[in-house]
Amino acid sequence: IRSCNQVIDLAGDNEEYAKYRGIAKAYRAMLYLDLARLFDPLYAEVDINAETYEQGCIDAQGLTVPIVTEDTTEKIAKDNDRATREEMFNFIFADLAFAEEALADYTSTSITNPDLSVVYGLYARAYLWLGGFEDGFSGELPEGNAAYARAAEYARKAIDAHGGAVMNENEWTSITN
Repeated sequence: IRSCNQVIDLAGDNEEYAKYRGIAKAYRAMLYLDLARLFDPLYAEVDINAETYEQGCIDAQGLTVPIVTEDTTEKIAKDNDRATREEMFNFIFADLAFAEEALADYTSTSITNPDLSVVYGLYARAYLWLGGFEDGFSGELPEGNAAYARAAEYARKAIDAHGGAVMNENEWTSITN
């Protein structure tokens, strides 16, 4: 995440470097998506002053990790609370929206650089995660079946953008291919 933030900061608003910002934001979205999914369901940081341990666990649900961007100073980082699920996914989707626009005409020359198909795949993964919740987000984020429908939409976009095909059962279960 630090490396992504450094690239985003170095590229600045220079349009010549938009694709590099797009690549860095796609990577950052991927990393935060993994962290959000890793820490979101845990009862981490239970408030020791809660009436009961169970209440502390309930209060901690839906918290992910602190968000650190290219603009986060050391002073801000020292008092950077964990983001809620909604804050985190709004942040992830903002990075993906930027990457989608910046990489619209980009053709990757390396399998290590994300292109539009990867961005769409990350959207699909993020919406799949949100499909497992029915929390009543206050913003525009879908959840439950609406999120699953968006995941299917973006999975199809990823397949189409990549130009490949979905593996069949024999390909998936083969131990030699």
